[in-house]
Amino acid sequence: MYNDDFEDYYEPSEVDQLVEEFKDKIREHLLPNIREEIERLNKENNDLKNKNEEYRKRESEISSKERDLKYKAENLKREVEREFYQSNIK
Repeated sequence: MYNDDFEDYYEPSEVDQLVEEFKDKIREHLLPNIREEIERLNKENNDLKNKNEEYRKRESEISSKERDLKYKAENLKREVEREFYQSNIK
């Protein structure tokens, strides 16, 4: 209760007022810079996300082609072996 009663009678000193003014001026100056930096970082983040997605798609395409080529190579090997055995039997 003592604190509540005291706060009703408290008036900021000149130093308190100057400090508050200084803090307000700093906020006014820094806020636009901070907003610009946040916007720049958001744009950069979106660009990096897009590039990352492109790289993932490309990686997926390459992996798919690798599997396809491996499958074709195995089929070709089986076909050659089958033809070799058939020609030796005849």
